[in-house]
Amino acid sequence: MPVSHMYYFNFQVMSKGDIVQNGHRHHHFVGKPGHSPATPQVASFHIDIPTNYRMASEGHLLVYYVQDDGEVVADTMDFNVEKCLQNQVRNLDQWPLP
Repeated sequence: MPVSHMYYFNFQVMSKGDIVQNGHRHHHFVGKPGHSPATPQVASFHIDIPTNYRMASEGHLLVYYVQDDGEVVADTMDFNVEKCLQNQVRNLDQWPLP
């Protein structure tokens, strides 16, 4: 019978030294028969993170969870954010403004 375990992942998005977004996700993992939650397994899931101007031009994603024995498991990745401004900007080729 497959073994089921729920993991609680936390994430933080940092940019320019500030935490600009954080949250958590639950992921239900179903292991192979005879699998123990302590046995390393590979699984994947998606985290949708809306970008905003505070993340431009580069963001840093940290995802982590705490195992039942207290060990913290973490991974990070960098990502680029392009064309994301706080204010609406017009193209100067449209000068003079209507």
